Amino acid sequence: MSDEDIGTQHYNIGDNLRHKGFYSDSISELLHAITLQETRLGSKDVALAPTHYSLGLSYRALKDFKPAIKHLNTASSIYEAANGDSKQYADEIKACQLNVARTHHSRGVYYQRKGDYDSSIFEHRKAIVMRESLLGRSHLETARSHYVMGCALSDRGDFDEAMVELRRSLRTRLKYFGKDHLDVVEVIENIGTVMVAKGFDQETISEYKTVILRSLEYETEGDITCRKGDLEYGVIYYKKAISLELQYLGDLHPTTCDLYLGIAVSL
Repeated sequence: MSDEDIGTQHYNIGDNLRHKGFYSDSISELLHAITLQETRLGSKDVALAPTHYSLGLSYRALKDFKPAIKHLNTASSIYEAANGDSKQYADEIKACQLNVARTHHSRGVYYQRKGDYDSSIFEHRKAIVMRESLLGRSHLETARSHYVMGCALSDRGDFDEAMVELRRSLRTRLKYFGKDHLDVVEVIENIGTVMVAKGFDQETISEYKTVILRSLEYETEGDITCRKGDLEYGVIYYKKAISLELQYLGDLHPTTCDLYLGIAVSL
């Protein structure tokens, strides 16, 4: 039996162990597979990409983030080199890149729990950029990154920026789940917690929890109207959202600036 065939066997065993949750054993088998595959095929053959991909996922499961990102990026690079004009491996490349983003997300949460908020926010920013590029701004994974970023910013004491990120997350969750869903309520409660930290009184906080939902409805309606080409009415909806936010956050709050940017982008 050739090194290539033995390498494939070790890959199959390692990948099966990963699916069953035996990550350390999986890594051992997959590393053995790569050694044999490289000996037979070289380091850039497309047959090695699934092995690197599986290794990356196993390392991430063990919170060993650096080799996880390394192997996922290696898998992506191999697929990209083999892709050519046919886009044969487009789905595999996207899966690799998405899992790099998920690894940055997991690393950010890990740092956040350790109290290293600067490193946490750095990782979350990477995850947001990648998820927005791959999935779009309104995807639930992107919303999840905005949510954890908001929590990390709040923990660091950057309350205004935290509210912007939480609001972005809330907007997407509201679109998918509706205002009574637990995931929506979770974000609203965290916005209330940030407002407490900023010194708002309970009455104002209660009012804002209602106002922000109405503000988001106006903003979403503005998006829809502008996409249909009716910019004049779209801007009116944006301005309605801004007028509500101004009453509680002021003209120079990042949330208000976010809405002004929405008008600019639409125009």
